[in-house]
Amino acid sequence: MPTAALAMTETVWNFLDGQVPGGDSWRYSGIDVPQTTPEGLRVTASNDDGSMLVDLALPHPTQVVYITLASRTDETAKFLWHRRADVPGNLLELPFTITGGGTEQTVALDLDPYPQWDARTDAIGLSFPQGSDVLLREIRFSHWNIFDQTMEVAKSFWIFPKFNPYNINFIWGPVITFNPVGTESIFSTLPPRGRSGMWLLYAALIVVAGGLIAYGIWKGKKQSLVVIFFLAYAAVWILFDVRMGAEILSYVKNDYDTYLSKPMGQRIFRTYLSFNDMMDRTAPWLEDVEELGVLRETSPIIAMTRYFSLPATVVEPDGPRPDVKLWLVYHRDDVTVDGEGRLTVGGVPWSAPGRIVEQLDTRAFLFRTTQQ
Repeated sequence: MPTAALAMTETVWNFLDGQVPGGDSWRYSGIDVPQTTPEGLRVTASNDDGSMLVDLALPHPTQVVYITLASRTDETAKFLWHRRADVPGNLLELPFTITGGGTEQTVALDLDPYPQWDARTDAIGLSFPQGSDVLLREIRFSHWNIFDQTMEVAKSFWIFPKFNPYNINFIWGPVITFNPVGTESIFSTLPPRGRSGMWLLYAALIVVAGGLIAYGIWKGKKQSLVVIFFLAYAAVWILFDVRMGAEILSYVKNDYDTYLSKPMGQRIFRTYLSFNDMMDRTAPWLEDVEELGVLRETSPIIAMTRYFSLPATVVEPDGPRPDVKLWLVYHRDDVTVDGEGRLTVGGVPWSAPGRIVEQLDTRAFLFRTTQQ
């Protein structure tokens, strides 16, 4: 077999040094006529949202599209494509974010997980919002061979998501991808970007069943073949059990590494981050107070704060409360301590004089008054 047949396949469109791959076949709508420059193709949309489209006839299918560009401002652009089975002019779109600053960046669009994607699309394009000023430098169309895809399937099957609150009622199970970009970002969105790995197990059982049926018809044996099928079923079940058991154990290990083994003040607990650690450090200050005043941003921490603060009562004052002895200030930049040692909100004193007794993080602290 030729070596080329085993390699990754890629087509590169380079827009540097005045080049425009696709030439005069590009169709522009709503944008200014792009300008060729040594740094890339300058695309501007001065007066309206606009797009640029071109027919495509690649010699290979495409799994991932890499777009290299630069922009001074943050923009939300769209990658466009036409499915060969659709009527002309009917385009599908996938939004992506361009980070401003003027530096070169490469956006990797993994199109494999989307059932709407046509790997041999006959037209692609880009859409930009009004006000965009973008330097388009390169577009790459990539496809991995069957061996690389098999490796990514095996690798992604054993990748575990992070523990989330919804895991108490729901788990994704194994998710598989077919290229490195998909594997790297598999659980970066909800739902995950991939296909259910359960299909691998179903496919294995179907292949075993089909092979045993064909062998049974050929040899005329049935009873022993049923036993073999159930042995294969048990093997698949054990594989799945090992996979899911390893996922649960990964959560245990993560809890140990980030919370249980860390000293107080450095502990991170799952999606609650350092909040549990903060409340453990707050507990000693709650022993002789009846109320804990909380000043917070929009973070939904009140239910957990009430739980950790029992038997003290958690209150969220809407005005000055000089009778409250202990205050938890959580990520409120408008709360400071004035020159007289009082807790102020927007410059208005809300507490009796006191001091910060525990700096929980850079934007959270405990304040206790000196009143008896």
